[in-house]
Amino acid sequence: MTTITLSILRARLERLLDDLAHDVWTTTVLEDAIRTALEEYSNACPCAKESYIVAPGAGREIALDELDNLMSISRVWWPYDSLSTTWPPNRVRGFELYFDDNRPILFLTDLNGAEPAANDEIRIWYTVPRQISELDEAAATTVPNHHIQLLQMGASGYAAMFAASNLLTERDAEALRKWAYARMADFRLRLDQLRGTEVRMRGEPYGRGWSLDKWDESS
Repeated sequence: MTTITLSILRARLERLLDDLAHDVWTTTVLEDAIRTALEEYSNACPCAKESYIVAPGAGREIALDELDNLMSISRVWWPYDSLSTTWPPNRVRGFELYFDDNRPILFLTDLNGAEPAANDEIRIWYTVPRQISELDEAAATTVPNHHIQLLQMGASGYAAMFAASNLLTERDAEALRKWAYARMADFRLRLDQLRGTEVRMRGEPYGRGWSLDKWDESS
């Protein structure tokens, strides 16, 4: 399976837009279109990650400086021990993410009076923007292969919108704008469908973990 890179995606756009000679779209414009579509796609379908951090100090407000490009948090476990496994997990029932001068802060809002101590481990599920290899020095592509065509659709729409204002005749510009609007409408409709799976920024009560059935109950 081919790993999509910026070069491959840009070449696909050149063929789709029938502009292999770059008569209308420069490389810079195509990359801007890809970047803009990727940002919009990331807002609807961010990349999910998981890690644990060590609390830098005691308290309910925890700086998340280690989590680069953080967008949202979906789940928090504390107390947590990375060397052992317990079930049900100690999932924090309430938390919020806020940014203090662009610095992400995790605020634990519901701990029944308890709060982390310095050097406690906290496991976090979170989201970051998607990447395309080679775009803005990204090392890897994190857009699923089955969403590449969707991203290409959005990028082609943005490229057409960028170019419409530079065409010599209003007739050509209007035709290109109509084509761009149609592509963008399809792109955003698909994004709206993806947003149904967007990870929330606020935690809710977790409930109980696995239950034993009657055959597993001890006598």
